[in-house]
Amino acid sequence: MKSGNHKSKFVIIIAAAVVFAGLAVGAHPAAANSRAKKRIKTMVKNAMENYDLMEFEDAKKLLNKAIVEAKRSRVEKKKYMADVHLKLGIIYFAGLKDKESAKLEFINAVEIDGNIQIPAVYKTGAMEAVLKAAKKEFGGRSSTGGGSNAGTSGSDSSFDCGALTSMAHTLIDTAPAGASKTVMAHVSGKLHAAKVVLHYRPKGDANFTKVRMHKSGECTYKGKIPGKALRGDFLHYYIAAYNKRGKQIARKGSAGSPNVIEVSAATGGSGGEAVDTENPLSRGNGGGSSSSNTGVKKGIERPSKSSLFITVAVGTGAGYVSGNTEQEQNAVGCCVAPALLHLFPEIGYNMSPQASISLAFRLGFTIGANIQGHSTGAPAALLRYRRALSPSGNGLIVNAAIGGGIIRHTVKLKNAPADMDTDTTATGPLFIGGGAAYAKQLGGSLKFIIEANVLAGLPIVSEFGGVKPSFALHADLNLGFQLGF
Repeated sequence: MKSGNHKSKFVIIIAAAVVFAGLAVGAHPAAANSRAKKRIKTMVKNAMENYDLMEFEDAKKLLNKAIVEAKRSRVEKKKYMADVHLKLGIIYFAGLKDKESAKLEFINAVEIDGNIQIPAVYKTGAMEAVLKAAKKEFGGRSSTGGGSNAGTSGSDSSFDCGALTSMAHTLIDTAPAGASKTVMAHVSGKLHAAKVVLHYRPKGDANFTKVRMHKSGECTYKGKIPGKALRGDFLHYYIAAYNKRGKQIARKGSAGSPNVIEVSAATGGSGGEAVDTENPLSRGNGGGSSSSNTGVKKGIERPSKSSLFITVAVGTGAGYVSGNTEQEQNAVGCCVAPALLHLFPEIGYNMSPQASISLAFRLGFTIGANIQGHSTGAPAALLRYRRALSPSGNGLIVNAAIGGGIIRHTVKLKNAPADMDTDTTATGPLFIGGGAAYAKQLGGSLKFIIEANVLAGLPIVSEFGGVKPSFALHADLNLGFQLGF
């Protein structure tokens, strides 16, 4: 009897262990899926906050990161992922003005949820029309030809080249170090492109390398990034189509706002060609086997934020001045006086493609002053915050500034000899103001900048370094070049 009782207890223990093990195995995927869903929804929330702040590139990167997370956690077909693709389509359409990419993302969303709708806060008539077109196009495809595979196949058979009006390319967000990577894009025949070029720049390089992409099929173009270029933490790239005159007619990314590939650790095996997948949802088995904790590195999610820049500019200005002149102590007879020449070097830090903080130095020269003993220089320093209206960081830029020092203007004296008729006035030592600039990318990380600034010189003390400053409202016009590194 004892032997039978022991056997019965042993069987019960084994059965209980099997049941608990089964529950644990069954519970683990559910728990992992729940954690992935929470992380993805947080990324979507942060992305749309960036969208509302017009940080479109940052919003796009966060949503692409969410798609990578979904693939690694094997939840890419969950219904909530339709919202991720929809939001990415909204960013492409309304923020980045990329209708073709928006349509591809809407198709990805419709594949998961055929009834998905654009939220009222983002909806426009034109955007709604693109979603309707995406639903119609997906409805006419087979189950293996639409959705996340659209536009990423190695041939044109799964891509509707006839419906394409510009360029379509699904971003590559990760690639293994040391393995060559094929990049693919679809270019509409309506553009009559003479050539399509892949531009890539590894970490540490100042300039982009150009690779001619070769046509394969009706509208597919392919180019390859060599394995030796996939080094460090990240690589910048963009694709551009050109006409016979060499004019750019379509692009995905730009030199000023390139796409970013995270360079991951080299995979095992003999190396060679990396899996050619441009869409985070079609990464093959390798992507799904990664740990869910292996996400895009925070340090390279927005590499442009870690870049420094220097600007060297020269300018001229004038101001509404008051008070007395410095040497002769004559009352200022007229209100507007010139400050003909100054140098304006600056060093700064890009917090994002659109926002930067910098320290600028303004060294003025009192050109034209001829009173004996007059001051020859006017040094000032400004702390500036600048924000570009374009996600690329180019185009129109506005700034706010605060600083200290001296700005001098030259003032003509009345009833004075011709060789001693121009004195100086001084304003400061506190400056508050702002301005606007226009930046043009010249190539690589070099920009041309033209800038207009207005500063109020506030005499918060009666004397500053032996100078008795007066109030002035000063305006500058600067021309210069900016180099990022």
